[in-house]
Amino acid sequence: MSNAVHYDEENLNSDSSNSMDEDSDSVELLTSRPLAVDYNSNDTHSNGNRSSDRPRYHASTIFQQFIHRTHNPGQRQAALQKLREHDAKQRKNGGELLAKSGWFGEPDGVYGQHDVFGYRKNGRRHEISNIASNLREREMSGNYRGSRNKLGRSFVPKQHATKMKQYDAEVYSGQFSEDGSLFYTCTKDFMVHLYDSTDPDRFQEMKAIHAVAGQWTLTDANLSRDKSWLAYSSLTPYVTLASTDVYNDNTMALNFNESKLGIRCVWSVRFSGSGKEIVAGSSADSEEDRSILLYDIERQKVIDSAGGHYGDVNAVCFADDGSNLLISGSDDMSIRVWDRRTLHGEMAAGVLVGHTEGITYVSPKGDGRYLVSNGKDQCAKVWDIRTMVSSRAAEDTRLDSEFDYRRGNYPGVPRLHTKDSSVMTYRGHKVLRTLIRCHFSPPSNTGQRYIYSGSADGRAHIYNLDGSVNQILDASEIIGQSRYRQRRSYSYTFGYDATPCTRDVSWHPYLPNIISSSWRDDYGYLLKHDLLE
Repeated sequence: MSNAVHYDEENLNSDSSNSMDEDSDSVELLTSRPLAVDYNSNDTHSNGNRSSDRPRYHASTIFQQFIHRTHNPGQRQAALQKLREHDAKQRKNGGELLAKSGWFGEPDGVYGQHDVFGYRKNGRRHEISNIASNLREREMSGNYRGSRNKLGRSFVPKQHATKMKQYDAEVYSGQFSEDGSLFYTCTKDFMVHLYDSTDPDRFQEMKAIHAVAGQWTLTDANLSRDKSWLAYSSLTPYVTLASTDVYNDNTMALNFNESKLGIRCVWSVRFSGSGKEIVAGSSADSEEDRSILLYDIERQKVIDSAGGHYGDVNAVCFADDGSNLLISGSDDMSIRVWDRRTLHGEMAAGVLVGHTEGITYVSPKGDGRYLVSNGKDQCAKVWDIRTMVSSRAAEDTRLDSEFDYRRGNYPGVPRLHTKDSSVMTYRGHKVLRTLIRCHFSPPSNTGQRYIYSGSADGRAHIYNLDGSVNQILDASEIIGQSRYRQRRSYSYTFGYDATPCTRDVSWHPYLPNIISSSWRDDYGYLLKHDLLE
């Protein structure tokens, strides 16, 4: 498989893209910008995704400009050239430097970025034929850390996949526990499934939790670090805690709107490292809406909240296990960094600017410095928190959008944000139909040197740090055509929804496999992609 990113017309209109202004210059990376923190400054989803019924951010002609550029070959070619220049600059100034930084496993000076089954010694490439050879070399090597990272290079799952589970509803999320012993999913029919995953070839269901039925679907689920509790959310102001103990069926409903903050629904939930607090992202129509909420489980109350986003907050996370920094990604196209010690008002500690459509997911590397995001502008981005700008400066970069990602492919030629401060951009997967998720690969067996994402076409994409494609895992052949055609759901975008969609992906923390959470028609699937040499 070629590692190159192809800038053809099909990729432009469906697979890639940050939007681009025709008159914009190439993006200048802000890696040398000092930390900009100002501590003293004072939808309902009609079908589970963002609604076009909410007031638009601005009345604009951006959508018409998209369509105009689509039918103007000269402007398309000019925009394409700028896109190539932008990606080449980021690859040189961002992706390649990341790979050599030492923050993502063994630096590339030891072996090449694309040598998944090999390493470099004295400037020459040496093949490693199989895992047994890798293990033998590790035992003979005095440098365990280096040999472990080198071994991890061959731990990239390949195309081979097996069907682990099938459900009577779409799967909206699926993740391993930190040690890989548990796997949990939530599905559209308000079910949370917890599995014993110690046997990688056979997930044994430990518990099936029947959530209180609500509007449309469960929106998110998260497992506490000690594996004692599962938290899940829906299109209500409540987050439910359920014990993972198979003999304990009690649940606890946490009211995130107890203080009458105007919370209508919760889109994202994450436990703190201690497991004593939960951060949640909620609905928002204006900057005054309290869309970032910090909940103390023991005291059973929201202990702090903040506004600042003028669109629904689709994703939240802590920057690391012990961090005071919270990260939020919103439909307003911004990623905001919050210091929980000053978590009140509408002023974030800083803003990461670069996406040109709404944010669907944010995931931390766990070092308090780097994070990865997915956007409806059809790309993932890696960020260094130190390049954030002040909230006031971010106001000057606010963009307009009329793109409804439920209604079709991304229109026109991508435009670039002139103040893009991301370190690297990854293109090729589709962020359509639902809130597609992305992650860093695990630290233990890969050194976190890959970015991987689900995709609305049923695939899972694995990228090298420099933006090139390492692998594309396709779920469509495994799922096949549904036998239950009478239950097909109708989609405004795709008609009767026979197109597979992979919403979430989870790389085992120690083993060479990825579980993709996918659906086709009204049926959900867990698929395991194994290492094949």
